[in-house]
This record gives sequence, C-alpha cells and structure tokens, in this order.
Amino acid sequence: MIRQIEFTLRPRSRGFHPITDEIEANLPPLEAGDILIHGHTHVRAAQDKGAYYFLNPGSVSIPKGDGVRGYMVYENRVFTLKDLDGGVLATLALHD
Repeated sequence: MIRQIEFTLRPRSRGFHPITDEIEANLPPLEAGDILIHGHTHVRAAQDKGAYYFLNPGSVSIPKGDGVRGYMVYENRVFTLKDLDGGVLATLALHD
C-alpha cells in the first residue's frame, strides 16, 4: 500500500532543506519496512535506517552534494541509483 504524508519544516534561507538531523527528528510516524522516497533536495541517498529505508534519486538537472547527475530505478526489490551514462552509483536491496 502506498501512503503519501505531507509535513512542513521551518523555512531555510536558501530555500531548500539538506537532509539533517532536524528533518529526521520531524518525520511522520514510519512503520517497520516503510520506504521514504524524498526529493526536492537533489541530494542522492540510499540508506537502510533499520526501521525504514530512506531514498532520494538526486537530480538529472541540478544535483547537489557530489554534483553527479543521476536517477533511480527499482527492479526485483533493489533500488539502483545510476549516473546518466548508466553507471551504478549506489544500490539498496530491501529485506524480506
């Protein structure tokens, strides 16, 4: 089942939120095995947080962080983050 939850954080002077402890502290309740796919920051991430998975595909146009343009695909219970040439940047396999 897909759930969409909207929440608001205090504004930042630069207009975007990097992934910080503040954001993690203000997440909505997540259940074991939930997958949080987050965009907007353009910072690529593929992390198993124990109780949930945290993913951000980054950006094909304005990447932040390491500056590598990329995207994410999901196939056979594995998220794969790739650069625009198809090179693998990171993978995250879901647990059973």
